[in-house]
Amino acid sequence: MSAKGTKKKKAGSSWRGIRQSARQVKVSRFAKQRYLKLVCRTVAVAVLLAALGGAAWGAFRLIEEGSKKITSIIPSSPVEIIEVVTDGVIPEEWVLNRIDLPDEIPLMEVDIHAIKNDIERHRQVRRAVVSRRLPNKLQIQMEERMPMMRLAARDTEGRRANLLVAEDGMVYQGVGYNRSFLASLPYISGVQLRREGGGFRRLEGMEPVAELLGLARSEAPDTYSSWKEVSCRDLPLIRIRSDEISEIVFRNEDFSEQLKRLQSLVLYQRREMSGIHYDRVDLSLGRDADVPVSAH
Repeated sequence: MSAKGTKKKKAGSSWRGIRQSARQVKVSRFAKQRYLKLVCRTVAVAVLLAALGGAAWGAFRLIEEGSKKITSIIPSSPVEIIEVVTDGVIPEEWVLNRIDLPDEIPLMEVDIHAIKNDIERHRQVRRAVVSRRLPNKLQIQMEERMPMMRLAARDTEGRRANLLVAEDGMVYQGVGYNRSFLASLPYISGVQLRREGGGFRRLEGMEPVAELLGLARSEAPDTYSSWKEVSCRDLPLIRIRSDEISEIVFRNEDFSEQLKRLQSLVLYQRREMSGIHYDRVDLSLGRDADVPVSAH
């Protein structure tokens, strides 16, 4: 008969049998102070961020409900005065008819943003500022476009419409201009009108044309007054038809120098005994200007 034996595990064969020892680490007073400062700083930053977040949320809520709060705090008097200020020619009556405020409407109930947008939809107005002036005044300030040329077109019903072209190429029907001023503006040709919304799309490339016409109006008014048509067909070349010269061609640079040369030719032509008439003056060629001459 055989006897069964049991195997003993060797001591130390498991990590649980390993004798462990621990030493207590002493923390210096300086380390404790540095740790406390770090904790305090972290808490302070957290409190500050929470405060900023609360302030931002409060500001958002204030803006969102600002109109209601203002209406409830400020006494609302009916609109008694509407002040219209413009740097152009639009009549006050036109503005009053356009905004058409109800009678006895409280000042704080006037939708100033809607009025601004409605006025600016008329393309003669470049910018409008509408504001309330307590206790009972509504103020409307307008900046208008300056027309530099005119053109004739047909509306959707085939009727003739006289339109104006502003310095920035905006096309619109003018309000408030007198007839003599409109008659002094040259016609524009060589452009194609495209409808957009309730009007026409802005004409591109009008900046040099506006520069030339503005300079001629201020520096050579006698010469400018004879200009009848501006052709933009060959931009950047600008072609002018005047009462005195059938065609004047400008290049898009140094308009002041070209105008001086043109004035010299016009003055020479105007002399009673000169017997000279210029049919065409091409200032785009510089000093070698092509100036065909016919004698009369």
